[in-house]
Amino acid sequence: MLVKQESLRNYFHSFLLKSLHKQNIQAQDDTISYLTNLLVSFSRSETFIDQDQGRAAHKPLALYYSEAVNSKSNHERDIALQRLGDIALFISGLFSRSLSKKAVSVDYYVAMGGTAYSYLSESYGTHLYVTSNKNVFTELSNKFVDFADILSDLNKNQSDENLLHVYELWLRTQSKKAKKTLIDNHILPIEQPISLQ
Repeated sequence: MLVKQESLRNYFHSFLLKSLHKQNIQAQDDTISYLTNLLVSFSRSETFIDQDQGRAAHKPLALYYSEAVNSKSNHERDIALQRLGDIALFISGLFSRSLSKKAVSVDYYVAMGGTAYSYLSESYGTHLYVTSNKNVFTELSNKFVDFADILSDLNKNQSDENLLHVYELWLRTQSKKAKKTLIDNHILPIEQPISLQ
């Protein structure tokens, strides 16, 4: 069965509303629309992966950052930072489990993505050339982990995650969803490490 893009948009929008409600996270309508458009866009592999010398590859976040820093115009910098933030959010939400086996962990993605959105928010009104508004980037930056948790609900395999991975995720990001999963499984995460001295 062929799924039309409009029905995909409706599916993702409905999913986001349900997941936000389930996790008790507030979000502006513009931010929900931004996240919906992000999911629709990334559902097409050619918009998520960069084509490099005839083969598909996903660039490391550091290369997007380098492109932003070395850009020749504010427009190029803003586009590179928006792409960095979007990819970091998408990967930390949908693929956080696989990041535990990589050299770069989920907290790196959270830091890079949140910082990129923060810069875009702070730049708004001076030279921002991307197609969203200041409040969206502010909310994406401030609630980056919450929105990654929302996106993780799309991953059907999240339900069978082992608790050690959930605990590691909580330690690295302070994810409210990970904390709730631990508490639901009778594990109380400790906010501060206990000193044995």
